[in-house]
Amino acid sequence: MLTMCGRATLPQPIDVVEGLLDAKASLAAKERWKPRYNITPSQELLVMHEPGQLELMQWGLRRRDGAQQINARAETLRAQQFQSKRCVVLLDGFYEWKRTGKVKTPYLVRIPGTELFGVAAIYRGQNCAIVTVPAEGDVAEIHDRMPLALSPEDYEKWITDPSLPLTLLDKRGLNFRLTEVSKAVNSPANDDPRVMEPVDEGELELPLERYVRRNKDEPGSEDEK
Repeated sequence: MLTMCGRATLPQPIDVVEGLLDAKASLAAKERWKPRYNITPSQELLVMHEPGQLELMQWGLRRRDGAQQINARAETLRAQQFQSKRCVVLLDGFYEWKRTGKVKTPYLVRIPGTELFGVAAIYRGQNCAIVTVPAEGDVAEIHDRMPLALSPEDYEKWITDPSLPLTLLDKRGLNFRLTEVSKAVNSPANDDPRVMEPVDEGELELPLERYVRRNKDEPGSEDEK
């Protein structure tokens, strides 16, 4: 299977996010955040690291072997939490690729009817990794993992209670829906609203060089075992 959750979106301006969550962003977040349509590992994500407090963190923890860890398996989370804290990464959606033979087709995964949602994450310093669980619902059709999506009422529980069993959290991921989008999203250089458009609305008319892959169609490193 391909790496889970290696691209993400959050096109809302910082003041809109503050209003939706009744939260306060740090000065750095207010100054640096801009609407994003194709966030890649090593770039900044908007997170809630304390209840009602928003901050920017770099996507990817540095492992002891020097590799970048962008996802953390929920099944092994307890062992990782001795050196990590919990936060909630805020997203509007994420991209996943379905492999059919040698062909990789990108899909945008979102929760219909919501302007944004939070996914469980862990962090050390200013770096974070998204927590994943076995895929269910529509996502299971294209991948075996998906982010642990949280209901807003569970944000504070996740952040403040490390002993909270994951089984008590509402599985919002069951509401994920898939939309096939343009392969233009394969290139991190394409970070504008057009990469989120369904393919049936027409393939993006972008210069061919902007489709050039950087190593792989979908970036990132494997979930930590």
